[in-house]
Amino acid sequence: MTSKIVNISVILVLLQTFLVVQGSETCEQKAEKAITIHTCCKYPTMAKIDTIKAIIDDLVKTVEPNSMKFHCLFAVKVFEAMKLKDFDKAAYKAYLPTIIEDPEWLTLYENATSHCIDILPKYSEMYDKIVKVPKEECDTRYLAFSDCVLGTSFMLCPAKSFTDSTECKGTRSFLAECYENEKAMNIYVQNQLKIAKVN
Repeated sequence: MTSKIVNISVILVLLQTFLVVQGSETCEQKAEKAITIHTCCKYPTMAKIDTIKAIIDDLVKTVEPNSMKFHCLFAVKVFEAMKLKDFDKAAYKAYLPTIIEDPEWLTLYENATSHCIDILPKYSEMYDKIVKVPKEECDTRYLAFSDCVLGTSFMLCPAKSFTDSTECKGTRSFLAECYENEKAMNIYVQNQLKIAKVN
């Protein structure tokens, strides 16, 4: 079983090593070109669609849609609805099979959530600087964790779920090379909000 667990850190390091020599663009330049990962990878949702829609309908009454605060509070409320507010690996391992039917995606999400729990302290520090929402208004750890899981899953998105376009491959290259570059990730996250749609 251990051999089947994806070592995401090793994969990212190898991708970084390969991609550094592929061009001279800076991480900031690549961030400007990156597109939303939801258009590139068909993710199964970790929460029920009706729950997600209800949270959005409730939030738009009091918070500006597509603002950082909106996305931060949305993440918090989704995790509350899933009863997963504690970053506990065992809880995720028990929950995911109840919502994810595809075995390949189940394994991917199990590995992604475990990996993101491990790196959450460092990742959430970066998100505190990017999101800039007062801690008393929103706990940014949930947005950081959600984006980490989605980003990690995007990097390993199965071929059957991945849009093999120049733009999508470029976004994957950007995240592989620049995911620890705070300035580039700030540009990327801000741009994601500009093109996000609240339905």
